[in-house]
Amino acid sequence: MRSAVMVAIAGVTVIARASSTVAQEVPASPPVVGVLVSNRANLRPEMLKAAEDDAATIYRVAGVQMTWVNVRPTDVGYDYAVDFIVMIVSGKEAGRMAARSDQDAMGFATRDSNDEAGRGGMAFVLFDRVEDSASSHHVSISRVLGQVIAHELGHLVLPGNSHSERGIMRAKWNLRSGLLEYFTTAQAEIIRRRLAPRRGSLP
Repeated sequence: MRSAVMVAIAGVTVIARASSTVAQEVPASPPVVGVLVSNRANLRPEMLKAAEDDAATIYRVAGVQMTWVNVRPTDVGYDYAVDFIVMIVSGKEAGRMAARSDQDAMGFATRDSNDEAGRGGMAFVLFDRVEDSASSHHVSISRVLGQVIAHELGHLVLPGNSHSERGIMRAKWNLRSGLLEYFTTAQAEIIRRRLAPRRGSLP
């Protein structure tokens, strides 16, 4: 069941722990997932949309439909019925959060309380690192950003220690190719199962 969430953080508990097939069988009625994106880095709308489109493509291939709600930092206090929150941060805010992550990590994820996986949780994207990585590999920023969003959300819907040898859940990507990475077939099956509506729950 979806929960109403507020765009505000009192504190962050990092549970960062922090595949590739395009020909996957997509269900006729895929699970629909709502993601609230808090654009605290003040990215241009067109860049953010391009990143969300890439992330949505990665999940669509896995058999999941993503819907996005974009909010500004000044929108604190509004309630939205979504499944996950993505916070894109930069500057000093990103610097404080970066101290809690691996040196080269472009993001991290935290799960709700004791929920092992499924709907719920927050993903954080360290935009300065995304920008630096895109620049050094001569890839569009939106392409890297979209994959980081997809990867960190993957940590929220897959079991712990979900890094893999292939695809979007690898710890390190070959960014020079500029191509999207995808979930493995096995990962896609797990994601669809964990995001499937529970019996008796509201859509």
